[in-house]
Amino acid sequence: MSIKVSLNHQLIYNFDRPIILGPHLLGLRPSPHCRTPIQNYSLKIEPQEHQITWQQDLYSNFISKINFLQKTNKLKIEVDIIAELKPINPFDFLLENYAEKISFCL
Repeated sequence: MSIKVSLNHQLIYNFDRPIILGPHLLGLRPSPHCRTPIQNYSLKIEPQEHQITWQQDLYSNFISKINFLQKTNKLKIEVDIIAELKPINPFDFLLENYAEKISFCL
């Protein structure tokens, strides 16, 4: 039995005058090795005049580098995710023969 969950995350900054936004690094994307199936993902960024480059860090997590091309008085970042939550058995693993007699107590 599974449950579908919809997540919406918004980040909104309003400035009193037009400013130059420097490069931003975002880690707002599910990693490819996550155990939860992601059915839908969307990233919306305002202002529309931007360049986005996707990279992966040492742990295979997605990082986006965003460069804004013009001055703006608003920054809005919105992420929508639909995920399917399934029960996971934490004891579903194999134990090597040599590890059967090792004590984990100190």
